[in-house]
Amino acid sequence: MIRRSIGRAIVVAVVAALAVWLAIPTVALGSTGALSPGRLGFCGGDDWEPAIAADAGKHVYVLITHYAGDPACDPASAQNGSRIMIQVSKDGGRTFAAPRVVADAPGGTGYPSQADPAIAVDASTGAVYVAFLAYGVNGGHTDIFVAKSTDAGQTFPAASTVKANAKDCKNCDHEKVLASGGNVYVAFSQAQYHFVSLSTDGGRSYVQATVDSSFVVGFAEGGVLDATGNAWFAWGDCESSNCTGLPAVDYRVSRTLAGTTTTAFSPVLAQAPQAPGCPYGSCGFAYFGGQDAIAIDAAGTLYLAWQDGQSHSTKLSPPVVNLSRCSTDCLSGGGWSFVNRVDDKAASGCAGSACYALFPQVLGGAAGHVSVTWMDDRNDSIDGTVDHVDGWNLWYRTSTDGGTTWTSAGQRISAYDPSQSQSGPNGFLFPYGDYTGLTLNPSCRDQGRMLRPNQLLAASLPYAPLRHDAGAAAGIVRACAPLVTSVGIRSLAPDDPAYLGRHRGGPAQRDRAYHQGTVWPWLIGPYVDAVLRSGAGVGGVLDGLEGHLSEWGLGSVSETTDGDAPHAATGCPFQAWSVAELLRARALRASGS
Repeated sequence: MIRRSIGRAIVVAVVAALAVWLAIPTVALGSTGALSPGRLGFCGGDDWEPAIAADAGKHVYVLITHYAGDPACDPASAQNGSRIMIQVSKDGGRTFAAPRVVADAPGGTGYPSQADPAIAVDASTGAVYVAFLAYGVNGGHTDIFVAKSTDAGQTFPAASTVKANAKDCKNCDHEKVLASGGNVYVAFSQAQYHFVSLSTDGGRSYVQATVDSSFVVGFAEGGVLDATGNAWFAWGDCESSNCTGLPAVDYRVSRTLAGTTTTAFSPVLAQAPQAPGCPYGSCGFAYFGGQDAIAIDAAGTLYLAWQDGQSHSTKLSPPVVNLSRCSTDCLSGGGWSFVNRVDDKAASGCAGSACYALFPQVLGGAAGHVSVTWMDDRNDSIDGTVDHVDGWNLWYRTSTDGGTTWTSAGQRISAYDPSQSQSGPNGFLFPYGDYTGLTLNPSCRDQGRMLRPNQLLAASLPYAPLRHDAGAAAGIVRACAPLVTSVGIRSLAPDDPAYLGRHRGGPAQRDRAYHQGTVWPWLIGPYVDAVLRSGAGVGGVLDGLEGHLSEWGLGSVSETTDGDAPHAATGCPFQAWSVAELLRARALRASGS
């Protein structure tokens, strides 16, 4: 049922703002400072399989699978066994509410067990979707449910918790969820069968499609959305029923076209040999086996972090983590290139590189910015013996050039917690499975580094401080280049994690996008002012707005448009200030001043 299953502690990292070791400290992208995790979950029992997401409204969402335990430290620890629970922060991860059950009886059925939570936030609507496995009613039968919250994770109404698999599924596993514009995608597998379930009505109903049946055992490992709403998933598939041999694991990506289940797969992009065995009698299926993760940056470059053997052609070789990337033609092998080694497990300790680097996660930010985490046991050698039962920690590093170089050595995120028996001064006694997560928290972005059009006013108003400084005006014009469109100026740069390119939906959705990327045609006036004061010409900068006069409100200019091309008009179709600034910009262009 669950690919890896052992132990108790969990490690999750939330980057560009937080890292969770069943916990969350504040971590700035590229930070080299010491990290100090705090704890989530319960003090008793076991809390497994964290998943994490964040929205632009300072909400951070953390999921756990809670297994009831000793209530001595807290009676709640003994309740809600084998249930998916959510903890929500309203302040960017500084504090969290107590855990709450997402869906005790999904679909009206009291499944004995739930596991494998995954979470997605629809940036255009703010809806939170939680996917999970429910099982134990009919033998090995497993159902996949998706619960929806429209109040920032406070409630998940029973009527909004819907089964995503259309057919009986024995041992379906590793479901991953994405959401965009009311479309919800769930990728999962059963043996060699790869499935994508789609909802086009905001999670009210799902249609399941079999999209591939290659190899022997498949696993969906993660997913991202591109700028056009296509869903990309990473897959790690075993070539044998027990994931052994040479090669043992094949890594691919798939693309599901926006609003459909039409899915195409890349060829095999990378492979890994059979991984080392578990040092204990039973650790679960392919415990140290191959795994990959996918990310996308603001420029649309895809990244694949994948586990390999230190000796690629040797079975049982100590694992390492690599990075590949693709900018175009990502469904072909030729579109991808190997970039770099991710882990630096041998930076200290790890004699002979005998330690293991496992369980990669990867996250894209601005163009070329990529962050990664992995677990390794380099500290296992501190006690004099490398036996892989001590010294495990979560490590983190970033790159600003697409992984070609790294801004620092790996930073240890996990910390010693003397209250937990599985935690030691050198690290965890064991990695406890592939349960790590990584997300970008847009609300924690440095507001001073957000690119907005306000600066145009400093070079355009009649008594602007920079009105006589052509060099400063030119600098502002260059800085604002990512904001310029054919019909006006965006309110936020499209490479910003908080950018929302569509000004659509109900009042709440529209308000959310209003100043997060939506184009304002009236700002063309201040832009023309700044260009002319820099000494440059405006050329055809008004051509798009001239054409817009016959597109929406005939003979007029709209209040706003989508930030994304083709910049469809939104808001009031006859907006006085938009018309006034176009007329003024025409006059400025004609006079050249």
